[in-house]
Amino acid sequence: MNTPPLNTAQLNDRVRTVARMHQTSEARVRRMLAAMIISQMLPSGVAVKGGMGIKLRMGEAGTRATADLDVFSADRSDLLTEDFATRLREGWGSVPASKGAKKKNPEAPDRVAFTGSLKRFPVHDPGLEKPQYLMHPFKVTLEFLGKPWSSLDVEVADPEVGEAASHSRTVDAELIELNGHFGFGDLQPVLLIDLEFQIAQKIHALTFLGDERPQDLVDLQLLWSAGPNVSKLRTYCERTFAFRRAQSWPPVPLRPMDGWEDRYRLARDETVVDGQSPVLEEIGAARDWLTGKISEI
Repeated sequence: MNTPPLNTAQLNDRVRTVARMHQTSEARVRRMLAAMIISQMLPSGVAVKGGMGIKLRMGEAGTRATADLDVFSADRSDLLTEDFATRLREGWGSVPASKGAKKKNPEAPDRVAFTGSLKRFPVHDPGLEKPQYLMHPFKVTLEFLGKPWSSLDVEVADPEVGEAASHSRTVDAELIELNGHFGFGDLQPVLLIDLEFQIAQKIHALTFLGDERPQDLVDLQLLWSAGPNVSKLRTYCERTFAFRRAQSWPPVPLRPMDGWEDRYRLARDETVVDGQSPVLEEIGAARDWLTGKISEI
């Protein structure tokens, strides 16, 4: 693991260097690092889902960009907020003591690298027609050695099918390597949405007639490559569709996807690495692929 940056300028330089190494944007590296740091300070029982859940499972390269951190928790009370705020104040990661501190005391302890503050926003409640979109939104502002560095929106949702739909997992090896370039400390396992539950959520979102989400067809192909347990997936699909009460399971024949071609292609482009992608090029072929997978379920 590398020596950590000692000030904000050095941290930003390190972000630029890592972005060049990974042939990606500084914004994506900064956002991914912020999400990994916050994931280390989440309260017990809070599981990561959404786009960051895919990245923590499968890595940054070859997955779509995401701007926030989606999680779910059975507890969405003031106690959760207080616990989260406390963990953010306590912080994560370490940086050597300053030269001044070491001059006074050669045995001066390391400093906490990142601390955070939490801002809570009003609950977003779309009503009974869309229970999956009931969210408790927050904004986390991260400070590096006491100075503002980055912020990330965090949305806390209902677990829908129970807390058993998540398990602690070691994050993807690519992200462990990315974190190692910064030298703040090892990443501990993160509570992550079960693969099968995330696929079930994506199938429901894609087939819900109230939205158009071609990006979910891209994500489904990525997630399927991780090898879901079909029996477990069937159970999660049945429970997810029953909870959300919008359409019946199985959702076949699949809805029309006319006019989605350009948005699908843009989402797929984000999964291309060295000219290759596991995602089908044409949305028609991808739609047929999903029809086949649903029949397997």
